[in-house]
Amino acid sequence: MKINKFFAVVMIALWGSLVVLNLIAPKKDFSELENRALQPWPSWDTGEFIEGKLMLDVEQYLNDRVIWRDKWVEMKCYAELALGKRENGGVYIAKDRLLEKISTPDAEKVEGNIAGVNALSKVYSGNIYLMIVPSAMSVQEKYLPTFATSWDQKLFMKSIYEKLDDKVTPVNVYDTLSEHSDEYIFYRTDHHWTAKGAYYSYLEFAKAAELKARESSEFKITKLSDDFNGTLFSKSGFRGIEDDIIEKYEIGKVKLYEKNLKYAGGKAFTNENYDTIYFDEQLQVKDKYAYFLKENVPFSRITTESESGKKLLIFKDSYAMSFVPMLLEDYTEIMLVDMRYDTPSFTKIVDFSEYDDVLFLYSTDLFANQNATNKLVTISDILQND
Repeated sequence: MKINKFFAVVMIALWGSLVVLNLIAPKKDFSELENRALQPWPSWDTGEFIEGKLMLDVEQYLNDRVIWRDKWVEMKCYAELALGKRENGGVYIAKDRLLEKISTPDAEKVEGNIAGVNALSKVYSGNIYLMIVPSAMSVQEKYLPTFATSWDQKLFMKSIYEKLDDKVTPVNVYDTLSEHSDEYIFYRTDHHWTAKGAYYSYLEFAKAAELKARESSEFKITKLSDDFNGTLFSKSGFRGIEDDIIEKYEIGKVKLYEKNLKYAGGKAFTNENYDTIYFDEQLQVKDKYAYFLKENVPFSRITTESESGKKLLIFKDSYAMSFVPMLLEDYTEIMLVDMRYDTPSFTKIVDFSEYDDVLFLYSTDLFANQNATNKLVTISDILQND
């Protein structure tokens, strides 16, 4: 009986100590380890309170700010591994790599994204290309732990490509990535492809767009870091995977990188102007992948020293970051648009008639489960009615 009372006192003391420490610990708004903004304290909303969303936001706020949260996540992961579980936080834990678990497609979002791509062909007369990048879970399925499941991303892409307008050219990178699946084409601790994976896909785009497909020997290949731990390292809580290597395939030169373009006073402008698309300071922080082009923003424009005179418009997600540097010799200007963000000034900043080529470059996960290009339906209607 005395032992039980002693145990209860110890547990209450520990719990009380954690409560106090949580109250006095400095509050952070951003988790560098997880590379995401933490849940802010929610403002009162009667409707959300009735629906229960307000309390869920409060719960997430508290969970995000538990002291030593990263260590708790890690301990939970190892405890579940000891019980035979090989998936944590939406990440499969394989022998020598982490593989992101991709949700099966949301049919409504997929149809909306296809409609957006096809809508562009109604207001743009140039070349349009769609590249959907498969995940490591699919291309490197053989590395999945026993009993882990993977849905057919190749069939998914085929179904999308069959619904495209005749003016849209699909760029099939699934087969070429599968052919090189034993190579280092995806990071072990991050959901992105490596520069080598991006290079193999660049070759497919060059073929489709009738560009010069350059041999890897024509690029200056540089190892940037050998201690990269990416998004899957953070999400899984597992620390037993070898650190990743980041490389860049460099070719061509940048005149001006206008990052985060905005529109005001009758013109597009930015306060972020650089003579490079590479940012060494990112190699000193957790988000090393942002060495390429820095963080995602709605609009950016790269002016190069290429004498081609051609201009490219890319609708993108973060997979484009390490892909774009391979095109600097092929295009005099590259405009980057990320439609996951609010883009009310789209028609003021982007004039389709200026571009020779348009490329949609998205990961399977984003095209299947998020609104990526559906806004183009409305934008195209506006342009047609002007």
